[in-house]
Amino acid sequence: MFNGNLFEQGVDIIPDNVPQDNNTDLTGDYINLANKDRAYLCVFLAGASSDTDNVLHLDLDQATDNGGTGAKAAAVVTKFWYKSGSAAVPGVMTGAATWTAVELGTAVSDLDMEGYDVGTQAMCFIFEILPENLDVDGGFTHVRHHQEADTFADARVGASWWITTGDAYAKAIPNSAL
Repeated sequence: MFNGNLFEQGVDIIPDNVPQDNNTDLTGDYINLANKDRAYLCVFLAGASSDTDNVLHLDLDQATDNGGTGAKAAAVVTKFWYKSGSAAVPGVMTGAATWTAVELGTAVSDLDMEGYDVGTQAMCFIFEILPENLDVDGGFTHVRHHQEADTFADARVGASWWITTGDAYAKAIPNSAL
């Protein structure tokens, strides 16, 4: 077993959207998956005070560079996990259930989280993205997400970040994935 640090083992953590009110649309930066085995988009939502219209919607786009050249839908998600818990104390997720895995029949670029217990609970979602599901033959190597939560009836703080694995050029301090 390789005894390197997290980054030397080919893992990178990339901040996407800082904690903010998710009652508006949020769009992250494109990240480069050209030399990665896979990526995980992690989305956290704090609890809400009401259960009205709390549906999280995600779109994933792919492009040939971090400037968004040739951007189009990225049907790359085939699997995701989620868990929920109480957030009675701001910033603390208590009583979190175990992760629930969801396998999708085909890869999708458009995800409505209705029915996944978004309600008033604090939620954490992890979406797996496999780079080979990008249009690699067309030169597409970058992916980003757009989080549409403006249907929320009340303020709901959330944040997102990427975790990438299998960096072909792993080292103690990884190159920027942006």
